[in-house]
Amino acid sequence: MAQTLEDRIAKLEKKLAKVEDAAERARDYQLVWNLMSRRQHLLANNQNSMLADQFPPKDIPGEEFRFEIADLGPIYGLDNIKGHYRMQGDGNIPGFMGCHLIVAPVIVISPDRKRARVVCYTFGPSALTGTAYPCDQQGKINACWCLGKYNIECIKVDGTWYFGKFCWHVIFRTPFDQGWIKQPIMHSYTPHLGEKYWQPGRAHWYRPYNVDAKNYFLPWTPDDDYYEKGTDFDDLTLVYPPETKMK
Repeated sequence: MAQTLEDRIAKLEKKLAKVEDAAERARDYQLVWNLMSRRQHLLANNQNSMLADQFPPKDIPGEEFRFEIADLGPIYGLDNIKGHYRMQGDGNIPGFMGCHLIVAPVIVISPDRKRARVVCYTFGPSALTGTAYPCDQQGKINACWCLGKYNIECIKVDGTWYFGKFCWHVIFRTPFDQGWIKQPIMHSYTPHLGEKYWQPGRAHWYRPYNVDAKNYFLPWTPDDDYYEKGTDFDDLTLVYPPETKMK
């Protein structure tokens, strides 16, 4: 039976709806990647108040906000995360450099396009003032290479993408003149005990490179059906094969 005009219109409308959804999903992908990339430019210029603005302007009931950088954190709660940035202040620091590239992104957008799961590598040179960490030279600018993995969930609020859960897992942060074999970690992010915005103990996934161990650079990447399967954020710390999974 030949298709009627109405049948053809209905078929075209379905195709058009799929095309529109794919276009909006591609736009969300680009906006999320722009959010990530913009962070790197702000970080390089130590613009902490603008970094804080990459999280939602106000708390969202039922939403867990988390912030974790290497051995710093985890920090929970939107006010605490923004407080961490405010405490650091704005403006460049003499001798500071933190130019990091983000590469190999895996970005999964939820079916309702309100959430996005992001995992990618970050690599770049840094110049930092030494801290109280034993292998630093206190008060001296230290040149280093940084390699790590971003582990992030973004959320869309009133049409704008923000960070919800933000973690950076260090692989190495090594002195330029030593390398990751001799000294994989040169700098600690953990502040002095009693600092208001930090919780004691090591970060969730603090597993830097170790020359004497099998290294699993967590987290694993999210599957394309990550949201359809209802995967928990912390499940991405699991790796294959099963015997290597974190408990």
